[in-house]
Amino acid sequence: MGLKGAGGTSGANGVTGGDTTWGALTAKGGLGGVFQATQVSLLDTVGGLGGPISTGGDVNGAGAPGGNSKRSNGTIAVSGFGGSTSLGGGGGAKSAQSAGLDAIANTGSGGGGAATINGGGVTNGGNGADGLIRVIEYY
Repeated sequence: MGLKGAGGTSGANGVTGGDTTWGALTAKGGLGGVFQATQVSLLDTVGGLGGPISTGGDVNGAGAPGGNSKRSNGTIAVSGFGGSTSLGGGGGAKSAQSAGLDAIANTGSGGGGAATINGGGVTNGGNGADGLIRVIEYY
């Protein structure tokens, strides 16, 4: 199975998740979110894109994009949430100084972004969940 994307370390973008493969089936890993530096000016940053569409299955799909982050000033900010899949939600957004929330296990969802305000310590983004391929056998 594909390796989950690790949460971005403080001052870095999130890590793209690995592909999950089984024979000719490939569920693509989602893209990491974008880092936003702590500053005092207003800024909106677009969330990470949803993963590319999977291939080789009878039903192929992709995860949803992550949420945007917003900084109003040096002490008010909201991180982006992790992208969800049809199997579960990504890590939630944070509005206070703290590390990002991990995605729900085994859903292929993305980790939530960390929130850091001016003067705050190091915070890392949440980890994404491992990918999966669902196989339905008919008799």
